[in-house]
Amino acid sequence: MLEAHTGLKAEEFLSSNILHKFGMSKSTYNDATDSMANLARGCSRGLCADKPEHTEAKFAGGLLTVPKDYARLVQILYLDGRDPDNPSTQLILLEDVQRLLTPTSHRDSSRKACSVHTDCRAVERCYSNK
Repeated sequence: MLEAHTGLKAEEFLSSNILHKFGMSKSTYNDATDSMANLARGCSRGLCADKPEHTEAKFAGGLLTVPKDYARLVQILYLDGRDPDNPSTQLILLEDVQRLLTPTSHRDSSRKACSVHTDCRAVERCYSNK
């Protein structure tokens, strides 16, 4: 839908309108290569790969980032969507940040109103009075 609406490849659109706008210059939606610096490598049960992980289904969960860029994104969210370098610039709408940081209910949730965790069943937690 993004490609049809904008006329750009999704990776292109996201790189120019999200990653670069957020100052995440070392992040990409491209495939991982051995030459990418600071890219996390896969490890499982003490066995670590020398090469970056690769999946056939790349998009939309295929963001590759480095710790510095990820930290910048966390700062933006912490500052309610504002640019850490220029707090008067809103990079993400506040209501979008709040929606991103609001937990969703589990499929088995009672969805009853609450004010503290003890108002809920043992397997539930109270967030935003739900």
